[in-house]
Amino acid sequence: LSQQQLAYAASDVLHLHALKGKLDAMLAREDRAAFAQAAFGFLSTRAKLDLAGFGEDDIFSH
Repeated sequence: LSQQQLAYAASDVLHLHALKGKLDAMLAREDRAAFAQAAFGFLSTRAKLDLAGFGEDDIFSH
């Protein structure tokens, strides 16, 4: 990567820790932290399903 690209990437993440703190506080306030953790835990499974060819159809829709 060029110096300009590296600088952009570095500046792009400067505020992520503060943002995570705010989002965590919102999840706690709304009593949704457990839902978020469950969704985050499912992401790798969802990615594997997509890679296996299930991305076109939502196998979880009713």
